[in-house]
Amino acid sequence: MGWLERSEQDLPIPELPPYTSPPDVDPSIVLKALNVTPARDLDVVGLRSALAAMGELSPTTYPVS
Repeated sequence: MGWLERSEQDLPIPELPPYTSPPDVDPSIVLKALNVTPARDLDVVGLRSALAAMGELSPTTYPVS
């Protein structure tokens, strides 16, 4: 899944070798993409504990099954 967004500032286009043609792109258009993949063996309790230890998320106070 993905979508296009317009950036307020033009994004830098990398310099290309002199033997190539410059790309015909709009430097203010950005492709945002999200790829979701199932992870059936993900340890959610361990992940939440690690995030809480990093201060990203408050600790879970209830049992998670």
